[in-house]
Amino acid sequence: MTATHIGAWTAPRNEPPAATQNREHAPAMDAYTAVIGLATAADADHAGKRLGHHADLHSAITLADSSRAELILTLPADDLRHAADSALNLIKATGHRPLRLEVLLADEYDRRNRQ
Repeated sequence: MTATHIGAWTAPRNEPPAATQNREHAPAMDAYTAVIGLATAADADHAGKRLGHHADLHSAITLADSSRAELILTLPADDLRHAADSALNLIKATGHRPLRLEVLLADEYDRRNRQ
């Protein structure tokens, strides 16, 4: 049997890497909404544009108060911690420092904001 090298890991050629095995049995990811407070509306606009190429994030910008803005992202995640870590990593990748982060299930966010 020959082997396929993937980074430092070697998989037998006839078997896919473990990450692709049993995909149909993998637990479904939930949708979470992250509300990220940024210093200014310009910061939120810039971050939103930088993340705009991620169609699955569904980004939106709202004004929180007189000069602050919030970037709202809907993202898939395994659990709340995964969603929070992903949101922080995404916003930091845009070069901005978040002032506040709130993460909740997207259904709960929608329910709360319907009122």
